[in-house]
Amino acid sequence: MAATRDGMSKPGTIEYKVGIMTFYTRRFFPAEESIIPVLFGYGDSRHSVVSIAAKELRTLSILVDWEDESLLNRLLAWYLGRRRDFDPKVSCSLK
Repeated sequence: MAATRDGMSKPGTIEYKVGIMTFYTRRFFPAEESIIPVLFGYGDSRHSVVSIAAKELRTLSILVDWEDESLLNRLLAWYLGRRRDFDPKVSCSLK
C-alpha cells in the first residue's frame, strides 16, 4: 500500500482501488480469474473499496466452484507467498 510518512494513503490511491474494483465488476474475466483480486479488495481498509468488492464477492461466490483444485492452489499460493527453491513443496490434495 502506498502510504505517506504519517501512515495515510497517498491522494488518488483510493480512486485507483475503486477503479480496479469497478473494472472487475464489468465481467471482462471469468469468475475464477476475478475472485482473487476481489478478495483482496474486500480486505481493504476503505469503505468505498470494500463496498464494491463485497457486492461483487456475493455475485462471484455463487459462480465460482470453491472446490476447484486450481483455484484452491492459487489461493494457497497467495496466502503462503512466493516459494523459494529451498522451501518445502506444499500441495493441496482434495481426496
